[in-house]
Amino acid sequence: MIKIDLDDDRIIELYKTKSGLEISKLMGVDHSTIYRRLKKHNIKLRGCREARLLGGKKYKNLDIDRIISLYKNGNSRLEIGRIFKVNQRVVMDRLIDNGIQIRNRKEARSFDDQTGENSHNWKGGRRKNGDGYVLIYKPEHPRAISDNYVYEHHLVWEKENGKLLPNGWVIHHINGIKNDNRIENLAAMPKSEHSRILGIIKKRIVYLEEENKKLKEKLKKYGKGDDSLWL
Repeated sequence: MIKIDLDDDRIIELYKTKSGLEISKLMGVDHSTIYRRLKKHNIKLRGCREARLLGGKKYKNLDIDRIISLYKNGNSRLEIGRIFKVNQRVVMDRLIDNGIQIRNRKEARSFDDQTGENSHNWKGGRRKNGDGYVLIYKPEHPRAISDNYVYEHHLVWEKENGKLLPNGWVIHHINGIKNDNRIENLAAMPKSEHSRILGIIKKRIVYLEEENKKLKEKLKKYGKGDDSLWL
């Protein structure tokens, strides 16, 4: 077993203003290790209420009125957390501290089940997902996903070719830009071929990064040029 050398005094001092999870990230260990070290020195761990109070001080500059408004309009804790760049638990704690009733699963689903213009996420029928792809609201399409949206690059290719994308095929963005859905940037191919192409591209990237690294080292060695130009 590898012994981890941690400064227990620093852990205890940090715990006065930070959570065990935050400390674990600072020290590069699992949060359970931090709690074990605290218990070893008879440090009382904070309960849920105390943790919320600590979080309230840390996140006191959050716009609580906007958080409440977003939540009442149907946005989930996760969605609000992404807007404010905080964990959804922080959002829930702020709502509870301000007397807002948290929706149960059934109530949450009632919001999530709303689609189209009735959805709280409605943005004119066009949106971008977390992976950078553009989606279009088209509930009648046979490949519409659960919220009735379809990938825009599929629709562009299908309109150009007058047919649905064959099963087992994907659309490759030639220039690598996922929201560039011009027909000249789209190439349809079987998934296996797409995987092969991506493998070649990744190998090429690794090779070019190594070559760039070697060139930077040569520049430093011979003292020529501005190394920052190669970053």
